[in-house]
Amino acid sequence: MTEYSKKAVKFIPEVEPEPDEIAAIMEGRKDREENGTIPHNAINWD
Repeated sequence: MTEYSKKAVKFIPEVEPEPDEIAAIMEGRKDREENGTIPHNAINWD
């Protein structure tokens, strides 16, 4: 599990996004670029 996936990011749209919201989005994009994603049905939910 990546460090990013351990964090809960709450994004509330504003007229202009807050700097920490932009940082969280950029971190998520970087993580997906480096680690990719997995299909929902590939997760062991038990």
